[in-house]
Amino acid sequence: MKQEFIDWKPSNVSLQMLYQIDIILNEYAQRDLILTLRQLYYQLVARALLPPNWADKDTGSTNNPRSYKRLMHIVSQGRLAGLLDWNMIEDRGRKIERNDH
Repeated sequence: MKQEFIDWKPSNVSLQMLYQIDIILNEYAQRDLILTLRQLYYQLVARALLPPNWADKDTGSTNNPRSYKRLMHIVSQGRLAGLLDWNMIEDRGRKIERNDH
């Protein structure tokens, strides 16, 4: 479900990334699959959809820690701004704990 909690004006690069992200997430949702952020990142890497200016200056690769952090920021802001569905990306490393009393 998309819910808006903040007013965010993404840059053109971020908007383009959000468009590509939404396409990928919907492809997987049609198969009843939910991606993690890391899986989404590697889909973008494999499809060569990360912006060229995100490339590491030494290696020339867009597959680098800084690109992952940038994607994390865009996804986080996109979710908070209601541009990405919260339920289409999951964190499988976290467990929900509850108090039974």
